[in-house]
Amino acid sequence: MAGGISISNIELSGRRRGLPSPMDGHRDIWFDVTITVANPGTVPLHVISELRSMSYDAAQRVLTLRLAEAKPGPLHENGPIFSLPTPATVTVKPHGEAKITVKIPGILKELSQVPGRPLALAHTDIRDMQTIRCEIGASEKPMGRFERADARAVRTRLAKWGNTISRETPVKPDTRD
Repeated sequence: MAGGISISNIELSGRRRGLPSPMDGHRDIWFDVTITVANPGTVPLHVISELRSMSYDAAQRVLTLRLAEAKPGPLHENGPIFSLPTPATVTVKPHGEAKITVKIPGILKELSQVPGRPLALAHTDIRDMQTIRCEIGASEKPMGRFERADARAVRTRLAKWGNTISRETPVKPDTRD
């Protein structure tokens, strides 16, 4: 447990469809994942309340949602430098709980490098997921703001802030359809 916080529930909404695209009429499919965090302790806890990254393991059918920051990888020579905003947080009162809802697409779209070709857009259908794993960062200390910092500095500071808790829950097949 990170400072006494726990994930008491993870709930997946039924499939939803977005409005038709004005370009081609396509309607995106998405889900809401509601994560309930509980604070059984006696001090308020600060919890990251926005999605920082997500990944999908198609072989195991596990969707991982990260509301925490991983340690940054090694620097690459001539790698891009970009700014990364401080994540939003919510304060969970002592003996209280909070619900955090994140929107996830039914089809993940990622840029990937294909040998001998320029970047390609890969589509991964995650609607057959069987498990959702959530990782959430939390601390007794507020995060503070550090805008205008490069992404590596933000990630390094966030990786040192608080602790990360996780929980997995199975997905009911009727909610994915």
